[in-house]
Parts: sequence; C-alpha cells; structure tokens
Amino acid sequence: AELGTNGVSWTINSYVIDSGDYNYVLNDSTPLEKTIPELPGAEPVNLTNDTFFKFFDEDGILRESYTDDELVFHGLFENLTGVNTIIIDRPITLISDNAVLNNIAISIIDDGVKLSGFTFNADHVEFNANGGAVVYVSGSDVEIDNVIVNYDAPGEVEAIAVYVNAADNFALTNSEISFVSTNPGNKHNYGLKVRNSETAVIDNNI
Repeated sequence: AELGTNGVSWTINSYVIDSGDYNYVLNDSTPLEKTIPELPGAEPVNLTNDTFFKFFDEDGILRESYTDDELVFHGLFENLTGVNTIIIDRPITLISDNAVLNNIAISIIDDGVKLSGFTFNADHVEFNANGGAVVYVSGSDVEIDNVIVNYDAPGEVEAIAVYVNAADNFALTNSEISFVSTNPGNKHNYGLKVRNSETAVIDNNI
C-alpha cells in the first residue's frame, strides 16, 4: 500500500485503520485509489446512554481523551452500571439535547463549568458520596441555567437537591427545584444549600 496522510488518496489492496473508536476496513481485489476521511472518523459519536462509557470511565469521571470544551448530552440517561454520579473535573460547557438523568447525580469539582438545560429526577435515592446532593458544586465560577431538579428524598439521610460548597461566584438562574422530604427531623434536608461561598447569584428560579 502507498500510505499518505489523512484526507489524501491511498493506493491499497486491503488495509485496516484502527483509530480507537473507529475502524476502517477497505478490501479490493485489484489496486485502486481510495480517499480516506480525516481520522479519527468522519462521523461524530454522540453522547447517549448507550455511548456514555466512551466519554466517562467506570467511576463516572470524564475521560482525559475527551479534550473538547463542550459536551452535549442527548436524551435519557439511567441504569449506568456502577455509576450514579457524573464527575466533572475540568472547565467545560455541558449542554442538554432533551437530556434527562434518572437517579444520577452530578458533581462539579473544578472551576469554570457551565451546565444548562438538564432535568434531574431522583426518587428515594441517597447520594452520600456526593454530599447528599443531586447537584453538587465545589468549583468556582460555575454557572447553572435552565435546569430542573426533582428530588423525592429518602428518609433518615442527609438530602439536598442543589448543594454549593466553597464555590465562589456561583450562579443559579432560570431553574426549578422540586424537593420533597419526609425526614422526621434528625437529618438535614435542603432544596438549595449554599455555604462558604462568596458572591452567589440566585435569580429567577422556582
């Protein structure tokens, strides 16, 4: 085979290109010109429930191999094996394409993250490893906009819909929190808890 660079013509009989998420297999009985698209592939891989682990590892942490500054979640997310909390540990913009997360929390632990358009539904699920929260924020300069959090909290646990902890310049706007608790009173339960954080903007929410 006469090998060239991405996007140019290659003369080949049979060749397999492995770029990780994409495999190109080209077979011909006689040599001829083929044009190979730019690697790692001409078609994007969408983040859906089925492709979640292409973008996040088994602990729910965003993979280092994903280097874009924007990530779009598509559709319904639930029953992710071994993961009930998504962890965002770098500055990135998270966008929803009708994204609904059922019994899955999110932990934003780095600065400069933007989250918009998501719906979180949690029904009697405890998120102890996430500070008891469906949405936990410990990074500064985090913006959450147009988000819905529905949390029917279990009893006898610390439960919080949105928990902001030591996160300066936090903003929660145009969002809705529905928090239901039957806790008898010996545990703390909050729809929204903001502590040790300077210059928080909480505006136009329900």
